[in-house]
Amino acid sequence: MRFTILLIMLIGISAAPVAAEFPSIAGWIPSGDSENFGPGNLWEVIDGAADQFLAYGFQELDTAELSQGGVSATVELYNMGSCLNAFGIYRLERSGSAETIKIGAEGAASPPYQWLMFKDRTYVKVEASGGEMPPAAGLDLLRKIAAALPGTDELPQEFNRLPAQGRIAGSIEYTRESFLGLRELRNCLHALYKYPDGGRVQYFHIVPGAGEDHQVVWSKLSAKWKAETLDGRLILLKEIPYKGTIGITSTSRGILGVARCKDRAELLKILKGLPL
Repeated sequence: MRFTILLIMLIGISAAPVAAEFPSIAGWIPSGDSENFGPGNLWEVIDGAADQFLAYGFQELDTAELSQGGVSATVELYNMGSCLNAFGIYRLERSGSAETIKIGAEGAASPPYQWLMFKDRTYVKVEASGGEMPPAAGLDLLRKIAAALPGTDELPQEFNRLPAQGRIAGSIEYTRESFLGLRELRNCLHALYKYPDGGRVQYFHIVPGAGEDHQVVWSKLSAKWKAETLDGRLILLKEIPYKGTIGITSTSRGILGVARCKDRAELLKILKGLPL
């Protein structure tokens, strides 16, 4: 019996997932061992923000202290499960005053203390340790981390689901839960658009969740929203207190929605003009 229990324990240990080794970063020396965290103990590192990361699909965190020529930094590598999730948490965390840089898929520099980036499914956070960090050192470290990480430097392919014409640069965001305060609006990629008259509206694309397609999402929303026909096109409308009416329609790109219109007439005009 003791042998059987021991054998089961050994099998369980051998089957346990092994954390990925922290990548070697050229020219930067580790200070001690790297650490690994999962969904169950992420709060030990980022107590106040753990729930937010989990909502965006967090899977694993590898963290290490690195130094070069008297400059030290804390590096955190978050495996978010997908490029879109990594982008979402990156956009949520970056400062509005940060400088956008082309490292990885996209990066944000806030010298002398912080540099952020996402590449493929990894969200990267570099923070100065024990004082300020020279801007050149922060950029060098971020570039070398990007070079060491696997995956593509491309932006999420889901970006192509949003119309390009009129889109305001840098306005794309990804909200996993309760977009516009509505619990039924999950996994929404959204951006601001400018019109010739100077007005701004918001377009959004609903990304189907695991095991869903856009027909399933549409069916769920049609049970709660008001359905109308607009020149032969079926649309769904929802009135949001203090935010006005929003609407969605089904297109070849999936479900596209429009919000922040000045009135209902503008909303219907935009929905009517969306390509099928």
